[in-house]
Amino acid sequence: MTDHELMLQLTEQNKQLTSLVQQLSDQNKWLMEQLKNLQRRHFGQSSEQNANEGQLSLFETPTVEESPEVAPTPVAAHTRKPAKKLAERLNPDLVTVEKRYFGLADTHCPNCRHQLETIGQKAVRTTLEYIPARLVQHDNFAFTYKCPRCSADPKIDGDRLIQTPGPTALMVHSVMTPSLITEIVGEKYILDVPLYRQRSEWKRRGWETTTASLSNAVIKCGEWLTPLYQMLHEQLLKQDYLHGDETPIQVLTEPNKTATNKSYLWLITSNEGASKPAVYFAYDPTRSGKTAAKLYKGFEGTLQCDGYSGYHALPDTIRQVGCWAHARRKFFDATHGSQKGQAKRALAKIDQLFMWERDWADLKPADRLAKRQETAAPLVEAFWATLSQMNVLHNSSLGKAIDYALGQKDRLNVFLEDGKVVLSNNLAERSIKPSVMLRKNSLFSKSQAGAKANAMYLSFIESAKANQLDPKAYLNYLFTELPERVRIPIWLIWKLIYHGMLNQKH
Repeated sequence: MTDHELMLQLTEQNKQLTSLVQQLSDQNKWLMEQLKNLQRRHFGQSSEQNANEGQLSLFETPTVEESPEVAPTPVAAHTRKPAKKLAERLNPDLVTVEKRYFGLADTHCPNCRHQLETIGQKAVRTTLEYIPARLVQHDNFAFTYKCPRCSADPKIDGDRLIQTPGPTALMVHSVMTPSLITEIVGEKYILDVPLYRQRSEWKRRGWETTTASLSNAVIKCGEWLTPLYQMLHEQLLKQDYLHGDETPIQVLTEPNKTATNKSYLWLITSNEGASKPAVYFAYDPTRSGKTAAKLYKGFEGTLQCDGYSGYHALPDTIRQVGCWAHARRKFFDATHGSQKGQAKRALAKIDQLFMWERDWADLKPADRLAKRQETAAPLVEAFWATLSQMNVLHNSSLGKAIDYALGQKDRLNVFLEDGKVVLSNNLAERSIKPSVMLRKNSLFSKSQAGAKANAMYLSFIESAKANQLDPKAYLNYLFTELPERVRIPIWLIWKLIYHGMLNQKH
């Protein structure tokens, strides 16, 4: 082998080794980034607030911004009101006020034993007493009446008897009453107390039952609400601006699925400021685009959701809006990786958008849109330019954040075209949180019927909250009125209840 050939061979080996070192170096950076993220999620703070915005570590070298900068735009000065400290408050509409007077048992002067005279009174202190709930067993008897005249009439065969109707039953051969099932449902879906825990509490109060009986009662009584539940969905799809989300749940017995497979609760909720706000949960075994298409069938408006690909199956008649909070979360995670300097620059621009939106929150949609086009649009343009100039590892946290943002670019930019559109889908995430708390406490649903009941009760309870109604009073009203109105055409019942309850303030 000549010296020239040896030199070429060594050069080629050097290139291969250099490439291998680079690959191992990139892999090491990626693994260290994953380790730091796992450590932060397990042991670090869960808040995504950027407390040290603009502050570099002692070991971090300041870098020069490569993307075009945006000239700072002055914002009208304003004064923020200091946050008020929460104090104890009593709602006079819900708390019964009773006056109690304290006097002497012996109203004679302890010195001369002369009768004392009352010359005045003063308030001493306010106390709040809790009166525990109790169960009352009603043994119901119905009188039977006989008409002597009709019974003596030879034209009438037998006695003329009239039977008093008894109380309407929610369930056949069951002790369930509207107040009892309302308390069970409220404990489960408002206070997140699973039925097996309720069982022991009911036993302490005097009623011994089984978890299966409680579960069966929740499902069977929910059948009274099914048509109204369907109407809630129909009315919601008539609105022009909705938020959507979904979360996994576990259902033990489903066709063609094991107990460990995931099922899903889908959420549809009105936007803030809707005239008739409503929240709708739907259970489905899958998270496919077919489910999304079924849930939003007939809707022609604006839908704000995350970047899940299942929503891509929706028709073009639905304008989809992205969520800047989801994009921000990925850049926030990237600030704990190996390329945190670049991630912080992108994060700072998103934080500025949210800061401006807080300042413009009280503006009318047209005025807010004008502010966005004047101030936010140049910043958004600079944000996309910054991302396009970043040279990052594809599988790194920053690389995934950039890919997500660029994939959602058109949807994220919609807020620059419509003043009613908000920056984030946080409203849907707040609305879906009760289902997450239910999942953490109840762990799973045994059957599809139970999962459907969960979705239905959550829909009514969260819709009642959105309309400033007492959820328990709302459910008790439904369980009381629906069985009593069975003689009215069924379609009219749902319409009367739906429109009537949204205007009542219980």
